[in-house]
Amino acid sequence: MGLRGARRAAAQVATKNVELRTARGLDVVRLAVGLATWADGDRAYCAPILLRPTAIRRHHTDFEVKLHGSFTANPELVRALATQFGVQAGRRPSGGAGHGRRRVQPAAGDRPACVSSPRTSRPSASARG
Repeated sequence: MGLRGARRAAAQVATKNVELRTARGLDVVRLAVGLATWADGDRAYCAPILLRPTAIRRHHTDFEVKLHGSFTANPELVRALATQFGVQAGRRPSGGAGHGRRRVQPAAGDRPACVSSPRTSRPSASARG
């Protein structure tokens, strides 16, 4: 995506933010960090892992982004993990030091099977590709 496309996307996010904030009182803009992908049967899902409240506003011909608050786990991802896999996020497993911790390294060239969208409130199904 070039600069023109980035500005167009920022304008769409800023416009929708103003619309939702004024019409419904919703604060919906979040910076998403990390992407979890998984499959459940024949459905593929993806969801951002961490979310941080963010403000975006037009500044002349450009946009200004300000980070607010701190990162939190995506509540819809936490819900999906609990309902689909029985994983209770935020709880530490019992056992010795380091129990349950491991680093996962993606294979070279691995890319998520989903495309990010401004809607991050729920893991969305996407076609397998």
